[in-house]
Amino acid sequence: MQEIEANLFVVFPGWTPETTAAMSLEELMRWHDLALARAPKQT
Repeated sequence: MQEIEANLFVVFPGWTPETTAAMSLEELMRWHDLALARAPKQT
């Protein structure tokens, strides 16, 4: 769970633990998928 939140905080820098605290696991995973899609790809 902490890795998911860490990824979200990198891609969505205005987010804090308070932002994600009330989210369900399903919602967190949906945002995580969006974060992965938006994150710069490492080569």
